[in-house]
Amino acid sequence: MAKPHTKQVDMSDQVGHRARLRAEFLRNGYAGMDDYKAIELLLTFFIPRLDVKTPAKRAVERFGSFRGVLDATPEELSKIDGIGRIAAENIRLVRLAAEHYLRQGTETKDPLVDIESLHGYCRMAMGSLAIEQFRVFYVDGAGRITKQSISDGTVDRANVFPREVMHGALTQNAVAVIVAHNHPTGDPTPSEHDKMLTRALALAAETVGVRLHDHLIVAADAVFSFRSEGLL
Repeated sequence: MAKPHTKQVDMSDQVGHRARLRAEFLRNGYAGMDDYKAIELLLTFFIPRLDVKTPAKRAVERFGSFRGVLDATPEELSKIDGIGRIAAENIRLVRLAAEHYLRQGTETKDPLVDIESLHGYCRMAMGSLAIEQFRVFYVDGAGRITKQSISDGTVDRANVFPREVMHGALTQNAVAVIVAHNHPTGDPTPSEHDKMLTRALALAAETVGVRLHDHLIVAADAVFSFRSEGLL
């Protein structure tokens, strides 16, 4: 059975509705908008002539929130009636632009002092992933992140080898490293394996004269810091 098509509406009504939607955004920002309206606003830039309120509502219903829609893959989004492949890919570009913005923020601030910027970037980049990902941030003597390495794992484990992490630190002339991995379950509480890994990394770092500054466990809504919790 074919899906119903998105209804074409009178363009004068549509232009007026879109103008009101943008005016609401300019008055209150995203914080003052319902999630479906925020998605609808994005869709107005990618779908010029059709009613996008209905597909925006469908998307939020399907993925749960504004963030859920942005975290969805283009393949998932394009299954929503009224959101084609091009609009889905453009929504993904918006999310990647936000991630890039936050990543550059971590490069201009000392992550050993302003750890919150790094937390925000990690939540955006890793918090909603369906598999575990492990990232290493190499920090030089001036407090700059010189490089990050990324490795993917499975739904419940990312392969990490302390020797490889410290080899990267020496290659980058790092004085400190910050490691981070996500928990796809959404619970950032460290497991016993996480604690064992942290001890192994700290020992390996001490051996080569590098400091393990922190180990972050990342979820979509929270970050667990071994240093803040007194475990480093």
